[in-house]
Amino acid sequence: MDLQLTPLRTSIDAYVAGGFIGELSGVSIFDLRDSARDHAAALNCLTYAMRKFGTLEWDFFSHECAICAKGFQQVTDPHATDLAIYIQCASCLPEQVHAGIVRPNNLVESKWGYEHVMLHDFAAVPTYYGDKLLFFRK
Repeated sequence: MDLQLTPLRTSIDAYVAGGFIGELSGVSIFDLRDSARDHAAALNCLTYAMRKFGTLEWDFFSHECAICAKGFQQVTDPHATDLAIYIQCASCLPEQVHAGIVRPNNLVESKWGYEHVMLHDFAAVPTYYGDKLLFFRK
């Protein structure tokens, strides 16, 4: 799925930079987190998402084959509980920058860095999370 550069996405960039996450349409705080504790535990979006699947380790610079080796298949019709991966380029995963879990109604549950867990529309993410969204099912 291609993600367009929209006024909402650039607004999200400004809100994130200003610390006002959760005050935008299409984005809400799902779980308030202690960022210092999560940073110390290296609990970022990728680790958070993979733990939901019972996999504790994740190599941030893995490629698509590593995801498939963990039992995931890429899909084009996202269902609740699928893995959502946001990337910077269309043909590879080494530039992946964000991950989450698909929830009903075209929403994603994802941890924004070491901060809170957010519930957001597919495209309601900061621009620096990438311009492509891929889905994987286990």
